[in-house]
Amino acid sequence: MKIGYLHVGPQEHGLHRYGRLLAEEAKTRDNCAVIEANILLSKNWWQNLITLYRAAQQFADVDVVHFQYNKAIWGEALSILNLIIFACSCKASLVVTMHDVYWEQFPFTWSRPITYLKAMYGPKALAIRFLISQMNKVFVCTEQELNRLQSVSSMRHSIEKKVVTIPHFVEDRKIYLNTDQIRQSLQLEQKRVITLLGWIHFRKGHHLLLEALPKLPADTEVIFAGKANKRAEDFLEKLVTTAKEFNVADRLKITGYLSEEDLERYITVTDIAVCPFSKCSASGSLSTWISISHPKIVAYKIPQIEEYNKLEPGAIHTFESYNSDSLVDILMELLSDKKKTENTAVKRLQDRLNMANIFDRHLNSYAQIFDLKKQKLSYKILKI
Repeated sequence: MKIGYLHVGPQEHGLHRYGRLLAEEAKTRDNCAVIEANILLSKNWWQNLITLYRAAQQFADVDVVHFQYNKAIWGEALSILNLIIFACSCKASLVVTMHDVYWEQFPFTWSRPITYLKAMYGPKALAIRFLISQMNKVFVCTEQELNRLQSVSSMRHSIEKKVVTIPHFVEDRKIYLNTDQIRQSLQLEQKRVITLLGWIHFRKGHHLLLEALPKLPADTEVIFAGKANKRAEDFLEKLVTTAKEFNVADRLKITGYLSEEDLERYITVTDIAVCPFSKCSASGSLSTWISISHPKIVAYKIPQIEEYNKLEPGAIHTFESYNSDSLVDILMELLSDKKKTENTAVKRLQDRLNMANIFDRHLNSYAQIFDLKKQKLSYKILKI
């Protein structure tokens, strides 16, 4: 079976990396041949159409093409146009993983008809409707995302037929670094390190952790291990200003984008990994912490986290009220627990979600599409 992977967006983007890692796993399978195409969409809509058409032509001989989608990397309001051009130009069967799915049924009221129409039939909604109706298979990473889609009554039949939940994979990550040396090189000796990993965005709870920092012991340092995209630059400036107002600027470090090598340095010296997301879909940063079986992962108790803890109870520590005091309580509890160096539940979760297991589930869906395509082709030949 020939599988094509379309990678959209800059290489450092999580969705680009997600697809790239799936492609790498596919290359290890004896029955898979892999073709990859990398594209970066610009503000020039006409050039984007040409780019997408040419990308589709690279997959002329493949059986299944898999790509990742969220509205940002596919062109925001123009994502529907870009998707149509690619889909219509590609002869292969198409599979998509939809990330960051927040779309759900919006109630109609006579007082807000425009709001209803925008929510249910605006550019974002049209892109999702197109994907569900036109793709051969649609993947989401959480049951929460599936439930949101199923709430849209007009799409429920198509969703039940096409949408499959496949959890975010966990990489096979082995780190062999001297923690003491890394702490010294990062000037973190004698510090208790709390890290929030990933793109800096208001939904990820950076402000909540910053509000908690003044209430934590003086030897605690917070690391924001990531960068802000252009839309979040004002939010980043506000975080810096707030840190100064709280007199904790010297206890906060913002790293910017990290290479794989530097990423491993920071996660190695982290005492507590914090994921205070107010909303969540498929979080690459959460999966990174699981990939090293970090024993102290803290997250707000949202449905996605509950899904993980249902698989392996106790894998992720949670706080239930979305405020800094609630976060401080769980952080203080874990900071005082100096003996705990292993969490067997998170190790079991890592095994369940490892790349090989998760890719098998992708491969099964690819095979179903491939077999159905062969059956249809055989039927056409018999009719001739």
